[in-house]
Amino acid sequence: MVDGNSYIPRVNYRFCHELSHIILGHQLNKIVTEDAEKEADQFASELMLPSSEFRQLMTKFELHQLKEHYNHVSWEAIGRKWAELRPAVLTIFDNGMFKYRGGPARLNFPSQITQDELNVVNFCFDNCCNYRLEVSNLSIHGYYVDEGRNFERVLILTEVNDII
Repeated sequence: MVDGNSYIPRVNYRFCHELSHIILGHQLNKIVTEDAEKEADQFASELMLPSSEFRQLMTKFELHQLKEHYNHVSWEAIGRKWAELRPAVLTIFDNGMFKYRGGPARLNFPSQITQDELNVVNFCFDNCCNYRLEVSNLSIHGYYVDEGRNFERVLILTEVNDII
């Protein structure tokens, strides 16, 4: 049963995640391994955000425009897909507190948040807006999210600019 106050994009993801376990043949009556959870996460992401379509759209649109296109999907899922395909480092702050930092396994990134990234986070929260900072060979994109649920979020996508 779904609580009427639940955040629908998160409910959609949970449904796709559990469906993925069934499709992938994971033993639901046994303890699910970490590998099985990752596999279900990846499959659910592909169900909700097909890579071939997403790749094409991300060449034309920024994260907030992708969210308009995929309004049934959470900001976090869209950010994670972006970081997986680009590659980029995704950092998330909820209500001003650090929540998540990650990127694709093939990308070597600093585990510590840089001062430039923190500056973007603070600017986004302070001004309730999106903000982009170009510094040396990095693009740091900050996206402010307030969906009216007494919950503010800033997603940061940090990417290395192509060096010519």
